[in-house]
Amino acid sequence: MENRLVTGGVAAVAGIVIGLGAVLLGGVVATETKPATDLNSISPEDGFVQGAVEYGSRSAAEAD
Repeated sequence: MENRLVTGGVAAVAGIVIGLGAVLLGGVVATETKPATDLNSISPEDGFVQGAVEYGSRSAAEAD
């Protein structure tokens, strides 16, 4: 009986520690200024750039 209580207590403490760690990690990830998967960005020289290709360049290539 005592073994079950000790095991349950250890599991509860481990769950709380892991839960708090997940909350803190989520907070750090949420405060990132720009997500790693963001394809759109603002370039100081060119303005809005979508993905790896400048906005509007596709329609100019089709016109040729």
